[in-house]
Amino acid sequence: MKQETIDAQKTEVARARVKFPKCNHMVVATMEEMGEVSNAALEIEYGSDTREHFRKECIQLACTAIRLYEEGDTEFPGTLP
Repeated sequence: MKQETIDAQKTEVARARVKFPKCNHMVVATMEEMGEVSNAALEIEYGSDTREHFRKECIQLACTAIRLYEEGDTEFPGTLP
């Protein structure tokens, strides 16, 4: 993994934990981020978006997945550490 990617993930996870400190709805948040990645990819294909926006959405998806892995989701108690 590139150091740039690791740094971007660390920054985004820290930002997200401040903005959304509770680990509730993490499963839903991860699915929402996947939808945003899909939309950004389609928008690139139709020429209405940029690769930079797509990459930003990918980092946000990775970070929600990291938080889900590390923190679980209070809505799904079986996922909690």
